[in-house]
Amino acid sequence: MEEFHAKPSMSDLIVGKLDIPIPQSRANSIALFAFKTTVILEHMRRDISVRFFPRNVRYRFREALEIPHNVRLWLAGFLPGHKGRCMTMYHDTVLRNSVPLKFYVCNFGIGHFMFQVVAERKPPFLAVSPVRGYEQLAVPFWPRIPDGFVWPPKSILKTTRDFEEFSTRWRRLELAIPTGGDK
Repeated sequence: MEEFHAKPSMSDLIVGKLDIPIPQSRANSIALFAFKTTVILEHMRRDISVRFFPRNVRYRFREALEIPHNVRLWLAGFLPGHKGRCMTMYHDTVLRNSVPLKFYVCNFGIGHFMFQVVAERKPPFLAVSPVRGYEQLAVPFWPRIPDGFVWPPKSILKTTRDFEEFSTRWRRLELAIPTGGDK
């Protein structure tokens, strides 16, 4: 995966090259590496008893490189590109009417590139997004990258504090229930 997907797709982004087109095929390669990294980081946690990514999901990815439907990914540029950074978190809450909402968020930065993976468990009638403010920084690339996207994004994370604030953006959510639903 690293040789055929990660290195060819991410090397230019990591070293900070500009004006790099990212078609869907390149975004898919980055997504494979990002999801694999997320699963490994979550599996390394020893302080939890139940994994967010159950065995069948991990095995399906290993065998078919299938990223689950409840996973979304974003990419962002990162100015202080001399280090790697990683921040993961769980978000677990119960909304009104006993509606459960769970997230696992993985933020991984290397060089001038970072990705954010968000896996969610929520009712299908509920649309969830992070609080607004990062639309110019974070480019969604899985399941679909915007047509014609060229790296880097319009704005980038400039400090390690920016990285940390971006990493925790899923602590505050915007929820939407389609009209006509009584849930």
